[in-house]
Amino acid sequence: MSTELKKWLTATRPWSIPASAAPVIVIASWLYGHHAEARWSLAPLVLLSAVLFQLAGNLISDYFDFSFGVDTVETAGSRTLPDKIFRPRTILLYGLIILAIGSLSGLYLAWLSGPFLFYLGLAGCVATFFYYALKFRGAGVFLIFVIFGPGIALGTEYTLTCQLSWECLLLSLPIGLLTTAILHANDIRDQTHDQAAGVHTFALWLGPRNASHFYRFLIITPYLLIGGYGFSGILPLTSLIILITLPMARAAVHTVTDTRQLDSLDRITARLQTVFSIFITVSLLPQIGH
Repeated sequence: MSTELKKWLTATRPWSIPASAAPVIVIASWLYGHHAEARWSLAPLVLLSAVLFQLAGNLISDYFDFSFGVDTVETAGSRTLPDKIFRPRTILLYGLIILAIGSLSGLYLAWLSGPFLFYLGLAGCVATFFYYALKFRGAGVFLIFVIFGPGIALGTEYTLTCQLSWECLLLSLPIGLLTTAILHANDIRDQTHDQAAGVHTFALWLGPRNASHFYRFLIITPYLLIGGYGFSGILPLTSLIILITLPMARAAVHTVTDTRQLDSLDRITARLQTVFSIFITVSLLPQIGH
């Protein structure tokens, strides 16, 4: 891979892709065991659309974070603009082009599926561009939860089956909470810089102590939900395989109270979200085979 191409790929933060891919894969795995007649040929395009929207959001968010002084050479966030790898307008245009491509694929899926997907995609476009405004006012974590939890999950289900179900909505919640924890981990890490830039993230609204408690809630609740789903029959009991990831969750919860390791909290949380999602998918394999 050429150095130039690597710079363009790195700017999108491709390592964050599991955040948008996980809900698509988990929901598709669940549907495979319940809707054999689903339109599986559309699944790759659903996955691509979700990923494109996320990558566009990363770029557009980087543009506004840099423009408002949130990302600087002193912060631990994206280095693309502070290190002058690209000009701000280039990153904004890059993000808008990817958003346009994602929107075109979304329009095609909506044309095949129905108006619900069109309005969901329209809301996704607006959220992708204006996420920064909500983040700066403390509402970013809630938007991330809606998008990367119910939003992508129900969009996936509706595209593949033209139906909506409570089961997929419930299954989206643990994944959405863990993805929200990644953002909240970033906000906890960046509290000092965000405050200096005049940005009021939810972590700043809560204060250091309560922000840590909220992070623990985001990490612990998914385990309680999956346990409840397993024992109530929404998921097979094999879903309890997620307990294997408890040491990772424990390490994350420990890190949030260790100021020396806060720079790594978002990476630790992202790994947990990825592995947790993989194990949920694996737990559905016996159901798929059946």
